[in-house]
Amino acid sequence: MVAPMRVFALAVATIQVSFLSASASCAPAQRAKTLPTVPAPLPRVCGHEGWTTYAHDAARTSASTACIDPPLKTTWTFSPPPVGGRKERVEHAIADIDTVYAAGIRGQSPVLHRIEAKDAHMQWTFDSRADIARAHWPTAALNVVMYVDDGVYVMDSQSGTHRSAELDCWGPTLADDSRYYLANTWQEEGPGLFAGAYDPRALPLWKTDKFSAKGIVIPDENGIALDGGTLFHAANYRFPKYAYLTALDPETGAVKWKSATVPDSAPSAGGGRVYMVERLPKKEHESVLVARSQNDGNVVWSTPVEDARVAAPVVAGRLVIVHSVVGVLAFDAQTGEPAWSVAILRTRSASRNATSLAAATGSGALLVTAGGQLHVLELTTGRVRWSGAPLENAKDVHSPVIAGGVAYVVADGTLVRLESTPLE
Repeated sequence: MVAPMRVFALAVATIQVSFLSASASCAPAQRAKTLPTVPAPLPRVCGHEGWTTYAHDAARTSASTACIDPPLKTTWTFSPPPVGGRKERVEHAIADIDTVYAAGIRGQSPVLHRIEAKDAHMQWTFDSRADIARAHWPTAALNVVMYVDDGVYVMDSQSGTHRSAELDCWGPTLADDSRYYLANTWQEEGPGLFAGAYDPRALPLWKTDKFSAKGIVIPDENGIALDGGTLFHAANYRFPKYAYLTALDPETGAVKWKSATVPDSAPSAGGGRVYMVERLPKKEHESVLVARSQNDGNVVWSTPVEDARVAAPVVAGRLVIVHSVVGVLAFDAQTGEPAWSVAILRTRSASRNATSLAAATGSGALLVTAGGQLHVLELTTGRVRWSGAPLENAKDVHSPVIAGGVAYVVADGTLVRLESTPLE
């Protein structure tokens, strides 16, 4: 038998609980506090791919799916010795997982070395013996390497056996599954300026956007990008009347559309857009980052950027990134709205066609070169995770590339390999 007082206490407790429950359910909504939902982190997926052309791929995104984790440690350097009194320096390099192709200048001649990625052991060297080098990047695809610097040269990727075609050509190259493309961006005596397609033997398939430029100094901003079944050709032939962005059919060279503008960088592409730093007609002193529709060339958005010329904009995930004299600037790829910026100022390299940005989307990292330093930024926020000098007392570090989990940069004419060494 339960005592009367205990029955009374239980009854009072029950009434208090009921009252509190009713009060909580009737509380005004604005007094409720809820914790924000924290999204689960995306799984880390590290791709295993090379960087086999300028800006990584045919679309010129400068973005690899690889992972790079700071701090980065130098594991070897490659600095070719003089040959016959002709001094040499490396200008740029491309790489797959096992092989690196180091492009440079020997005396006054364009030269290309194939070396092993693990230890920089030399496998073969191509010496053009030409006399005007403008430091263009090679492309490795279809079992050959195409190098267009004072001539169109094609090397067998394994043996180095080469053939030459169309001397007096200089410019960028890229490849798809069956052919090569190039833009001739300089003229001395040769065929003039053009965009064209070639088979893997360097035999021309078609040429378009032709322009005779003999005796005219042409800017270095010309370039090509391939995406969505369209080849985009940025032609800056000095005069606004002869400056434009053209969309071409890769099979035939037929013009799909042409937009009048003055290219101030090479183009890049992705997500149905083509991106380029431009100087718009009648506003030639104003530099803007422009996103155009790949379908018709119409401007989707544009935003001012201060001196971010030459290098193709990085296209990484939802971001488009450029490196300007005021810092690294990231924008939303769809809207053009600023995403973040960091005050690592772009410094001009002594090397032509140098780049300063490379993204590793697998680990969400952005490599940035400036002066003698290499920086690793968080891709989504711009936060600096690490900074260092690849070589002691380096003054000019540039052209970062990422192959697998390895980074390569050029420092004062020396190729440097850097590997991830995460802190424990």
